[in-house]
Amino acid sequence: MSDVNLYCVIVTYKDRWSFVQSALDALNPKSGISIVLVNNGSSPFTFSQELIHAFREFHVINSPHNNGSAWGYAQGIQYAVSKSDSGKILLLDDDNLITEQNLSNLLHAYDTLTSQTPEVLLMVAGWRKSRTYMTAMLGGYPVEKFQYVNNEFLGFSLQRLIRKVFNPYQSTGERQMVKLFYAPYGGLLFSSALIAKIGLPDARYFVYADDFEFSSRCTKAGGQVVLVRNAVVEDLEQSWQKGRKPGFLNPSILNGSPFRVYYAVRNFIIFQQNTWVKARWKFLMNGFLYTIFLFLLSISTFRFKAFAVYFNAVRDGLLKTFNNNKYIND
Repeated sequence: MSDVNLYCVIVTYKDRWSFVQSALDALNPKSGISIVLVNNGSSPFTFSQELIHAFREFHVINSPHNNGSAWGYAQGIQYAVSKSDSGKILLLDDDNLITEQNLSNLLHAYDTLTSQTPEVLLMVAGWRKSRTYMTAMLGGYPVEKFQYVNNEFLGFSLQRLIRKVFNPYQSTGERQMVKLFYAPYGGLLFSSALIAKIGLPDARYFVYADDFEFSSRCTKAGGQVVLVRNAVVEDLEQSWQKGRKPGFLNPSILNGSPFRVYYAVRNFIIFQQNTWVKARWKFLMNGFLYTIFLFLLSISTFRFKAFAVYFNAVRDGLLKTFNNNKYIND
């Protein structure tokens, strides 16, 4: 792997330097990897000179404020592309850990797939075992069960509800690779040349769904986003949605902090409308029914403030309003 021209982009915030240190330690510096670290509002931190010089390049982009994951990855990717228009780029969250062997497996899968798909239309994603939907898809369940592309509103639709009752999705057996509609940043690998085709992450999204919107452009352009089983990416910190029950009729959307709920709901609605909604009336009907359900649920569980945050997010999402000053301190 020493001859691979690979830039690893890591975005960090909230002084999570211990996570970053673990991620860097897992990446074998002798492999010839270059590091692009985007410090999104954290206090300054100094890595040892021994570690810095062990990598081919170690570049830090500092921002005094947290401008969001979309901005951070856009900055890191833009720098990598400016240094090499033909190299590969690996994206990692600051709490992602990928070993040398798993990275080698990811690169091998990428090289194998380029025999069928041009590099300007290919992304491969590592398997994050903490993401239960990834495990289920590799276990043979259809992608359509977990990725919403047919007028569903935040995963809810009458059609999906009817199928859940009368014709549940079944597993067809374990798979080594799965074609996705979109994927998260962490563990995503692609060529610098792809950016000329699909562009950079949209900084207006700030946080949440920006990774789905970014990677889905590859799919919409006729390319492939492929999940790889033998390229494991470990999450050192669990998602705030970890432990939620599967399915759309659950109250987890009312359990998160106002900040997380607002940006997750608003952004996913904007993402869906801009990318996947084919019949807007169906999308709005599903949204109306789902919102009524959450309203009744909020009354029965006394979560009025949580529902108000959800409702504000829905309104801004439907209007495609990117107001990134809401609930910042919540």
